[in-house]
Order: sequence, then C-alpha cells, then structure tokens
Amino acid sequence: MEIANYSLFISSLDEKLKEEYATIEPKLGIEEAERSLFREQIKLMLCPSKCYCCKRLCDIDMRLDEHHKIHKCEYGHQMRAVSGIRIEKKKGVTVEHYASVKRCEDIEETSSFQFNSEELTWKEFCERKKD
Repeated sequence: MEIANYSLFISSLDEKLKEEYATIEPKLGIEEAERSLFREQIKLMLCPSKCYCCKRLCDIDMRLDEHHKIHKCEYGHQMRAVSGIRIEKKKGVTVEHYASVKRCEDIEETSSFQFNSEELTWKEFCERKKD
C-alpha cells in the first residue's frame, strides 16, 4: 500500500483516533469509578497492622472481626529481605551483608540475633512484640 498524500492520511488518521477515543473515554470513567470503589472496599476489609519482622499485612478480615487483638499472617509471612532485614557475616576484617531470605515461620525459636543493639532469641523477640 502506498500513501499518495501524507497530509490527508495524517488528518484522516487523527480524525479516526479521536472518534475511537471518544467511545473509549466513557468506558474508562466507569472503570475508574469501579477501581475507586474497590480501593474503599479493600480499606474496609484489611487490617492495617503489619508483622514487626517481615512487614506483611495482617490477614484478619476486618469485616469478620473488626477489633481483633491477635494479628496473624495466616497465608504465610514474606521473606524478611522485603522489609530490609539483612544478615551480617564477618569474613576476617570485612563485614558482608546479605538479604535475609528466611520467612518468620522458618526461624527457630532459639536463633539469636541483634535487635536495637540487644542480643535476643527469636522467641524473646516475638513475645515482646505481642505486647
């Protein structure tokens, strides 16, 4: 196919695109309204509390128990690296940092680590955070 008159072609294409856009625009408005409603519904359903370690949101459905006191990650915690937790390993005089790929439920209760310059076991850390 050859285009004999580029100016006419561009004008025709522009008109056709404007017509198509005019039919799409109302559909987008409805879709945006639906998105907005969905965002509001999500706010009503999800508990805003996060795990102190991995920062995953609590799974408790707020519609079922709005005033729950025990927060849970029923569908599993995320890797601690997502919240910025690193593992420090010393090799001679150098210190290397690695992303922590363990999830909270994979850590043994007797595992020790430093939190705010204090040596704690995982069990102690979890019990403090329940308060």
